[in-house]
Amino acid sequence: MSSASTMPTIPTLHLNGTSGTTLVEEYRDAYEAIDRAIDALAAATCNGRDFYPQGPNAYYQAREERQQALQKLREAQEYVELIWAGINDQMREREQARRAGR
Repeated sequence: MSSASTMPTIPTLHLNGTSGTTLVEEYRDAYEAIDRAIDALAAATCNGRDFYPQGPNAYYQAREERQQALQKLREAQEYVELIWAGINDQMREREQARRAGR
């Protein structure tokens, strides 16, 4: 999420909601999937020879579009990471409270 963004709304762990373990696993999986998507897009060929028939600026436009797409993926990954961390924080707090006998 960009610096102009706000924190995402973190799910609240409670008795009637989805288990913390399930949420952690789902958001971890989402984070890893986005990581693979970033790697795959970065590895996809973007070569000037594939764009020159479209004119002298086509390759530069394609590179800029790719950078924008990668940035959107990074922002999505940051969003997922913040939620994942927030869920983990709640689970840790619950465990500490349980150990303290609260």
